[in-house]
Order: sequence, then structure tokens, then C-alpha cells
Amino acid sequence: MIKKSTHWWLEALVVIIFSIPVLVEAKCKQELAIPAIDKNQVFKKVPFKSGERAIYKISYMGIHAGFGTMNVGKPFFYNGHWQRVIDAFAETGSWYKWVFVAQDRVRSISRAVDFGASWFFIDQDEGALLRDRFLQTKTLVFDDNRCDVEVKVTRKGKHHKTRRYELQHGAMDAVSAVYWMRSQDYKIGQRKRGLVFTSEKNWWFDVMPLGFEYVDSPLGKLKTVKLKLTTSIGDRLQQKGDVYAWVAVEHAHRPLIQVKAEIAIGSVYMVIDQFKGEK
Repeated sequence: MIKKSTHWWLEALVVIIFSIPVLVEAKCKQELAIPAIDKNQVFKKVPFKSGERAIYKISYMGIHAGFGTMNVGKPFFYNGHWQRVIDAFAETGSWYKWVFVAQDRVRSISRAVDFGASWFFIDQDEGALLRDRFLQTKTLVFDDNRCDVEVKVTRKGKHHKTRRYELQHGAMDAVSAVYWMRSQDYKIGQRKRGLVFTSEKNWWFDVMPLGFEYVDSPLGKLKTVKLKLTTSIGDRLQQKGDVYAWVAVEHAHRPLIQVKAEIAIGSVYMVIDQFKGEK
């Protein structure tokens, strides 16, 4: 049965990738020194490039619900630095409209030098049978020098609220965190940790490589690293359910191949359907 919240669809596309991380308690220090890089260095040390396009088939509670698409844009000069632009789209199929309908889009602008978030936008158009349509946009403007994030929310075309929240230096957004995860070199049993701002808070998210597995996909049979994404506070495990992600380790672009999750919103499975590298 579909959860009453209309937000599960967006969570299925991006939030399940890193589950619910660990709350950060450290304070931000002002005047962050951000190294300058040239335009031609924006994609130099990462496996993804401008023009990349990945399409994922998304299933919810065992039913094929629709597709999600992630596109890598051209380098963009913003706020004094060259940035990466990622666009994500999620849409339910026509066969699913009697259960739930969604047309969501996201744009992430993040610094090329450290994946740190600069600007984030989400447009949600969602609804379920016999319920009012949920129409909302949210814009996040990140300011590392002020150590805050301005969050502006508009609902059904009218301004709803604008608030500021504390920011930790180098925090990624939910989308740039996916590409950070793809860009890591993994050794089995050695955890990777990243910092993410989402849900108005700064979080750690931890990625533990469990082993290498071969996975059949439309891209062929690929060697992947299986990653377990866990949640905890201190030494106490807080996660309800498991989240796993598989990243191709011998493919030139190290794409995310699949995600399996059993979390609060239910059972979600996301698997790659189409992939195109850079232009």
C-alpha cells in the first residue's frame, strides 16, 4: 500500500542512495578557502564527463513504477568557481497512474574541486488517487563563507517560506553525493565517509565496500563493488532495513548499476536501463 507521504518517489531516486546518515555536530568555520581550477579541469579526476546520461528502471514494492534519468551537464561558472551541473528527472509510467503519479525534476550545481554543494533545485509534481496534487519547488543556495543555506519553498505557485540553516564546509547535496560515491577507489572493508546537507541538516553518510560481484546488465556483465550504506549515532546502529548499491569498477565511467533498499518508505529497487558516456 502506498505510503501517505507524496515524497517517496523522489526519495527512491536519490535519497535511498545514501539512506539516513549520521548527524554532524562540528561547527562551521567561516572564510573557507576554495582552490581555483580551470574549466578544462572540471572533469579531469572523475569517471563521469559532460554529456553522460543514465536511465534507471525504478520498482516500488515489487512493481515497476517508472524511470529515473540523470544527466551530466557542461561546466558552469557560478559564484566565482567552475562547477558541475547534474540534472535528474523521475516520472511514473502511464500504467501506474491509478496508484501514484509523479513528474519530479532536480538540478544540482556543485563545486568541481570538492563536490561541495553550491545550488540545488527540486520541482515536485506528485499525487495519488483521490488526493490533492502535491506541487512544490524548493531552492537551496549554499554559502560556505556565511556557513548557511538559504532554503526557499514555493507551493502551488505561491511563496510558502524562506529559512536559513547552518552549513558545514564541503557538504554535498543528495545528487552530487551519488557522483562522489562513484568516484571513490574502494578497498574491501575500508569505509568511505562523506558529508551531505539534506532535510535541513548536515549529515555524515558512510559507505562500506563488502566485496566484488559480477552483475548482468544492459551494459553487459560487469564487475561491481557491492556497497552497504548504514546509519548510526555514535556506536549505535540506527538504520531500519538495509541499503545496498553496486558500482561498476572496471567500466571506464564507473556507473551506478543498481540499488536495493528496504527502508521506511518500503522496498525500492533501481537498476540501470540505458547508459551513454560523454559526447
